[in-house]
Amino acid sequence: GVIRSRSLGMKGTRITILNDKLLEKLGIVIQEN
Repeated sequence: GVIRSRSLGMKGTRITILNDKLLEKLGIVIQEN
C-alpha cells in the first residue's frame, strides 16, 4: 500500500510540475500576443 501511494504521489507531483510549465508557456504566449 505504501509503495503504491508513494508512486501515485510522485506521478501527481510530476503532473503538477508539467502543468506549471505549461501554464508558464501559455502565459508567455498570451503576454507576447
